[in-house]
Amino acid sequence: MYFTRVQQSITTRRYLTIITVTKGVQTAIEMSMLNIVLETDVLLIKSALEGNAYNLSVTGNQIWELKQLVASNFQSCNISFCPRSCNKVAHTLAAVGSIGLDI
Repeated sequence: MYFTRVQQSITTRRYLTIITVTKGVQTAIEMSMLNIVLETDVLLIKSALEGNAYNLSVTGNQIWELKQLVASNFQSCNISFCPRSCNKVAHTLAAVGSIGLDI
């Protein structure tokens, strides 16, 4: 029972990360960008987008759709992994922005 909850939690976080990346890609499309860099602090997402190992996973459909979106709308897309510890400034700004403070 505990394992199932942990597995669901991991799948939910992975799904939410893919949705977030997809929203960012859609924003780049709306801005008519041709070359993008996707930066993530989830190494699994980088691996999923660069390969085919996750096609049959629970989030496989969302990954496939994101890959198709990128392939059909951009001349180039680089995917980079940046550990959360290297992203402290971005996380601090996001925290400040989430409570509605102007910087």
